[in-house]
Amino acid sequence: MPAAAAGLPGGPNAAASEKPLGMVVLATNAHVDSAEAAMGANVYGGDVLDTTAGGTLRMKVGRGQVYLLSESAASLVPEEKHVHAKLERGTMGFAGPSSEGIEIETPVGVVKAAEGQERAFGQVMLRSATEIIVTSYTGTLVVDSASGEEHVIEEGKTYDVAVEPGAPAQKYGVTSAGNTHVVAKVIIVGGAALAGFFLWCAESVSDYHPPCN
Repeated sequence: MPAAAAGLPGGPNAAASEKPLGMVVLATNAHVDSAEAAMGANVYGGDVLDTTAGGTLRMKVGRGQVYLLSESAASLVPEEKHVHAKLERGTMGFAGPSSEGIEIETPVGVVKAAEGQERAFGQVMLRSATEIIVTSYTGTLVVDSASGEEHVIEEGKTYDVAVEPGAPAQKYGVTSAGNTHVVAKVIIVGGAALAGFFLWCAESVSDYHPPCN
């Protein structure tokens, strides 16, 4: 099968979706619905995106971009006014005008740009069903938990956001009402947080350029 045939125009997914949600702009050891990802391949709602060891995958979505780091998996979900991604494992980031409304769903909560700002550049690492690491490179981010709590992620900082013991989160962040309490703590930036920033600066082909100097 040709590389990323499932995501190319005219592929089997084309009939299931009138309009692609994104387009691959960088791919190394990456897949779209199990087919090898190729530059220029379209990505449709429900497509499973993944990377293996040492892999990266970046996609243009509207005027922004989203990316996966090594050994990560996610999917894009069609939404009327924004781009909604579900992170299944590993690390995913996004950058672009806040008006694009890019958001990343995790078992702990939904990560997105705070309202009232021009742009955002952030990253989410899923450590477990009850813990995520959220980094904001540009702009302020917020984490909306299933219980309705909102945690602010300040620009230039990395937070460990976790569900307290005794209130386990369920898949896609759905929990019993009143049984979830999420805490957020500032931690030292390192590892995947730095990897995402340097990947973007070294390989950026986006209409939106985060500050890399």
